[in-house]
Amino acid sequence: MRGYSSYDAGGVPGTCLVIGGSGRVGSRVVVQLVERGRPVRALVRPDSSIRRLAPVLSRIRLVAGDVRNPDSLAEAVRGVHQVIWAAGISPVRPGKPEDIDQVEVEGVRHLIEACKRESVAYITYLSCMYASPEARSALFRAKWRAEESIRRSGISHTILRSSVIIHPGRRFYCQIPAIHWWEKAPGIPHALPSFRNSPIASDDVAGCLIDASLNPRVRGRTVDIGGPGALSPSDWIRLAGEERGKPFKEWAIPTSLAEAGLWLGSRLFPGRMLSREIFRDMVGQDAVVDPEAMKELFPHVSLTPVRELIRRMKEKTADL
Repeated sequence: MRGYSSYDAGGVPGTCLVIGGSGRVGSRVVVQLVERGRPVRALVRPDSSIRRLAPVLSRIRLVAGDVRNPDSLAEAVRGVHQVIWAAGISPVRPGKPEDIDQVEVEGVRHLIEACKRESVAYITYLSCMYASPEARSALFRAKWRAEESIRRSGISHTILRSSVIIHPGRRFYCQIPAIHWWEKAPGIPHALPSFRNSPIASDDVAGCLIDASLNPRVRGRTVDIGGPGALSPSDWIRLAGEERGKPFKEWAIPTSLAEAGLWLGSRLFPGRMLSREIFRDMVGQDAVVDPEAMKELFPHVSLTPVRELIRRMKEKTADL
């Protein structure tokens, strides 16, 4: 358990509702809140698995609901002091634009309306650094619109825009170049032009989401968060080779060829590859943070080192 921040003496009163409480990030938010002694309520879809919450189930309240259903949100926020939005659509299976908007745009609007009715004091919203009104992908455009709704809501808030989030297990190939697919191969291809990101562990994202509401320096702000490195695909390939004890060859390929590979991969492995639109938004655009700024804003979140992230991504785990 991380130590309490110097600015959170006494804590934030009342219950915290975690939207997406059974997800990869949301479940970690729930667990860390429980460890800090906070009363927690977790909104989970009726069809969601709650296995990630097993260690704390006896110490939290589960509320079945869906952000697309305003009535279920009204029940979920009743009596809470703060909401942390850790829900979201996966970039590897985003679905149709209208489905994305129902969750990412309309869902946030439903939450804002419910929070206003119940006088909820604070919203912390997890977005991504690729969110933009000019994004090619419907997902990143929807994230931007959700951010705008929160900024205009009149509710005290913090928006955290994360770089690439890393979870333990073998879904690494969904997020960054597919190192695991070629662990025994001589080389790994990657697309040009190159780009960099600051990968951050899901545990660290959870810590930032919790600390954001306790830190007056980030209230009312949109803040980029990421891990301690600024890594290009070449950096990832080099570090992965060092980790396995045998370097990989690096094959730089044109973006058009990479897009063709994604198109084929999405059909061979549905739900496991980035869409071409999301890939186009990422290529050539850095999603990096200043590690010193992260330390200054979130001094009690100990960012996971890059090499440890790689080790975690190689773990065999049920947390997929």
